[in-house]
Amino acid sequence: MKTYATDQFPVILQNFIADYSEVYRFALIFTVNQRLKGSSNKSKLNTLIQQTFKINKRQAGAVIADADGKINSAKKCHVNHIKQLEGKLKSAKDWLRKAEKSLKDSRKHYSGKWQNKKQSTNLKLFCYLDTHRTSWQSKRFAIHHKKRYITHLESQISALKTAPIQVTISKQPDCLFLGSKGETCGNQVFQFDGATLKLRVPECLKTKYGEILECSVDPFPYGQDKLEQALSTPGFTTNKKTGYQAPIRYGVAMTHRFYTKDLRWFWAVTVDLSIPKRVTKPRQYGCIGIDINPKSIGYAAVDHDGNLVTKGRLSFDVSSKRRGQTIAIIADVCNSLVNLALYFGVPICFENLDFNTKKTQLRERGKKYSRMLSNFAYSRFIEQLVLQCGNAGIEVIRRNPAWSSFLALVKYARMYGMGSNEAAALVLARRAMNLSERLPRSITALLGVNPRKHVWSGINQLNKVLTGMSRHNFYSVSNWEFKVKPLIESVTQIESEASRQAL
Repeated sequence: MKTYATDQFPVILQNFIADYSEVYRFALIFTVNQRLKGSSNKSKLNTLIQQTFKINKRQAGAVIADADGKINSAKKCHVNHIKQLEGKLKSAKDWLRKAEKSLKDSRKHYSGKWQNKKQSTNLKLFCYLDTHRTSWQSKRFAIHHKKRYITHLESQISALKTAPIQVTISKQPDCLFLGSKGETCGNQVFQFDGATLKLRVPECLKTKYGEILECSVDPFPYGQDKLEQALSTPGFTTNKKTGYQAPIRYGVAMTHRFYTKDLRWFWAVTVDLSIPKRVTKPRQYGCIGIDINPKSIGYAAVDHDGNLVTKGRLSFDVSSKRRGQTIAIIADVCNSLVNLALYFGVPICFENLDFNTKKTQLRERGKKYSRMLSNFAYSRFIEQLVLQCGNAGIEVIRRNPAWSSFLALVKYARMYGMGSNEAAALVLARRAMNLSERLPRSITALLGVNPRKHVWSGINQLNKVLTGMSRHNFYSVSNWEFKVKPLIESVTQIESEASRQAL
């Protein structure tokens, strides 16, 4: 779906759109109210709109389609709002439980002779020099306000669950002309062939503009080639009685929307273009994996055997950037990845991430983490990447990112001398090709991994052994297995001695 806009068209068309947008807005409000009251018969509602506002059937159908879209959007936003508040409530309750436990453990620790105790407490007793308050007072103050916040969330969620759906209709004038396949120029009431337009005036405005409004329009500043492609696409019309498909000149629906922005009228044309033919080879012949990070994107291309062909890193720092700058940076990065995929002729694989749960926990996390996650334009990047890949005919693959970073450090970082994000991209590329993710034999033998279990079971077992180890240790020693083997051997000796004592 492509949308193009311009603000240069004749004055008579601007006057007509300004008058028709008022009628359209009242008809839209009327339709939304009827739909919310339970009017499900679209045919009767269409007739009622025609009789009430003196518009034809196609224009009434556009009003109904627009109203249904707004109602469905309001319902989805209502459900997502409740889900987001429930996630915030769960995060706040978890923080409250941990805070109360830490305060209780701290009081128990300092109740006796705490100087002789070997174990320490998480909440140490000290005094702030600027406020002259102790750490316990600050913690109790935070717990008090967190309880108030929880009570507010609970009341808000209960009110939203019983509240009716509210649909907001903007006061800014706009109108929609819904397209349909099989019609001339993809629309019955608004026919535009790229240079001239022919518009059927509704009955309520015939005394002022006549039955047909015709005028010539300058070409669009961009997207004119796509518009001509849609106009030249043939189609077929089907006879309902005989089932015969007769060829017609136009087979693409063209929807026109007029809206105002900065005291100017804009005209947007939306067409359904055919999906381009795929130009990349199947994933068995190779793949490109990308690992997305807040400030950089690592990529790695592999051949049919899963061996590294090329690797690299692209700058992706969109923090403290304006909306236009963010879109420009994302477009440049996606363009580079698309050109790389076209050069090798292989699909692109990226990790399927979901930040909805993490974003509900921002209140309980630090300011630095919250700012980083809020500025991370992951959804916008994926949307732009999928769009550009679809236009270029490149296959896009989504994969589960579980253990990709850990497996990259353990297996591929030292092997190829790669950074952590580049090695994670290599793991994703091999995972898209369904290649093996087994650990080195020297590690699995010492861990005693059960070969019947999933390969991630052994990775999880190794992760428990390496808990607390910095990722820089994987690069400080050329063969990091010398650093890992003593840890694994000590664990296996303890387990074997425990099993002997049990026998």
